[in-house]
Amino acid sequence: MNDKRPISLPLSREVLDRTPQEVLELLLRLLSRVGELESRLNKHSGNSDKPPSSDGPLPKPGAGKPATTFVQRTCPPLELWRKRMYSYLVAAFSAAGSVMPCKWLRREKLSKGEDCYENEKTFDKSQKYELDHAISFMKGDYFRNFYQEFVSDNLHTHKGYIPDLLFSLFFNEDKEEFDKFIKHISGKSVMDIGANAITPLITFDGPTRKIVIDPLFDKINDWQIENLGRSIFEGMDCHSLPAELFLQPYAGKIDGCIICRNTLDHTPSWPFVLASIAKYAAPGCLLLLWSDIDHYGTENIGHYTICHDEKQMRMLVEVFGFDIIRECQHKARNVKNYGCVAAKR
Repeated sequence: MNDKRPISLPLSREVLDRTPQEVLELLLRLLSRVGELESRLNKHSGNSDKPPSSDGPLPKPGAGKPATTFVQRTCPPLELWRKRMYSYLVAAFSAAGSVMPCKWLRREKLSKGEDCYENEKTFDKSQKYELDHAISFMKGDYFRNFYQEFVSDNLHTHKGYIPDLLFSLFFNEDKEEFDKFIKHISGKSVMDIGANAITPLITFDGPTRKIVIDPLFDKINDWQIENLGRSIFEGMDCHSLPAELFLQPYAGKIDGCIICRNTLDHTPSWPFVLASIAKYAAPGCLLLLWSDIDHYGTENIGHYTICHDEKQMRMLVEVFGFDIIRECQHKARNVKNYGCVAAKR
């Protein structure tokens, strides 16, 4: 960062709670400035490996008084600055609902001789977060009601059931468009990537084959059987592995639809998930894709930012061989998101 604007530091708790993003920006600028000051101090403080005498005699600044450096005139000790900035950043990230970046946590822990990778963001830790969230969801009212409908054998489109998560997002509650979709996937293969605890595939009557890919499938399936007696994934071809790991038997075989909803931003390997989708899809296959794409710096251990612009997502979908039919988004969400219905060329 090279922002040289004057910096004021309103550090009241009220400000942190009210404007976390502005506070984050301010503190990041302060950290950058501290880094510049540290560089100057290392250059002029005599802390190099060279012996003091190797530079020759130093000029005397006058009156026998040592010269005052810029750092000495304007700053408290830099270690104190660093500790203050670390504390302010923790508070600001907490106010923003986010997690302290790992590289800063690592630096602070190293200075204390602690395990600097304890809070490192990894896929395994992200998956633990996802599993905890899935179990919490399955204990909630929405899933319990869905499961009761499943047990009662009511979750069928031919009985008039419409999966609301798809209907509102991808079809804008247009019954005619939804019926066209159901007709399109009849007699074909369909796939749900990143289904987590629930899949709309259970409601589709027409497809000849239903495939689910999710790295947590085994654990979620076992939980449902153990706690509920049955699994909603009965009768489907399910694979418990990360979606970026391509399954060759399905190459070009999915001719109905591929659903990938609320999945891409849950893995750092999201480009390879899109690549797998493109290879699974046969010409004419419909893609129902939706994801948060920019968390505005608030992503936690289970989420990743993909890009900052819907145009970038549109370009990705097209580059992977899909023609976009219509776009959609959750307008009420406080993070940027993107969705579309597209057809494979």
